[in-house]
Amino acid sequence: MRSPLMALMALVALAVPAAAQFRPLYLSGKVTLPDGSEPPEPVLMRLYCADGRQPQAYTDRHGAFNFPVGGTQQERIMDASRSLPDAPVGASGSDRSFVSMIGCELMAYLPGYTSTKIQLGRRSVFESPDVGVIIIRPVAAGEATLVSLNTLQAPEKARKSFEKAEKELAKSSPDPSKAAKDLQKAVEEFPAFSAAWNLLGDARLRMKDFAGARAALDSAIAAEPKFAPPYLILVRLDLTENRMEDAVKAADLVLELAPGLAEAHYYRAIALTGLGRDNEAEVSLKAVEASGEAERYPRTHFMLGNILVGRGDIPGAAAQFRQFLAEESGSRAAEVVRQELEKWQAEGLLK
Repeated sequence: MRSPLMALMALVALAVPAAAQFRPLYLSGKVTLPDGSEPPEPVLMRLYCADGRQPQAYTDRHGAFNFPVGGTQQERIMDASRSLPDAPVGASGSDRSFVSMIGCELMAYLPGYTSTKIQLGRRSVFESPDVGVIIIRPVAAGEATLVSLNTLQAPEKARKSFEKAEKELAKSSPDPSKAAKDLQKAVEEFPAFSAAWNLLGDARLRMKDFAGARAALDSAIAAEPKFAPPYLILVRLDLTENRMEDAVKAADLVLELAPGLAEAHYYRAIALTGLGRDNEAEVSLKAVEASGEAERYPRTHFMLGNILVGRGDIPGAAAQFRQFLAEESGSRAAEVVRQELEKWQAEGLLK
């Protein structure tokens, strides 16, 4: 038994919901080393929502941060529950108290260090903005990382070009071709700049220059094989080109470098579902659920629901679909899911 929702699978699985609110939301806290001491230099705070990341602001020299979401550089942050793409995160409408940041997490970025993260969830603009402490630690030699280590070696000119491109791609309406030009300058200045090659691959993917994106990502991996993000973009590229077998292989490479990474499991599940390998896809979807990051990937429930429909487990599928609706009620698939649930209810398939 196959659900009519399967036709929507490829359409919604990689889509990024856009939204916004108007009353600014502030976040504050502190970044420390594991022993509680101050970082060696100011640290860039980054907010990750859905499939996007946005640089926000730097800490002070003591590691403290306090900024309105959206950043001091006027980047715009998308709130996954709203529908206006160009406003900074904040409260609006009749309820001006709460902001939905479900699926968003805050991390610190300092080349050569890894960071803990804070899941933000639902927050009030009137409560204390303090989100707690984020701990960074130096990356051990040979350790796989989500942060490039050789960024520290890049000349200042190359780093400035990289940072300029990164800010461009963080905008609500970025110009990837503009960012690509700056990134090309960065890698010409410093050919081993793996983070710049990685971002160039991302920019070219947005430009639909698939061959160029793949070449840039290959250069990123050659420069720093333990740097995991290029493999993640390769998975997205393979999915975009409908190369599902290659997407599974690339996701497996990411998981070898960073076992349990929810984003890799999520993309792996999309590819496996496309190949009809539902049992294997379910394993990755369950890993996303168990990761503590499931709120970032509400479509996990959509895919699990479809797998259960295929097995004839309508009550189990309904539970997953209801969870999907609770977390992403405004998505393009939500209305079809509601109609399916109503149909099952009318047919007496649900109690």
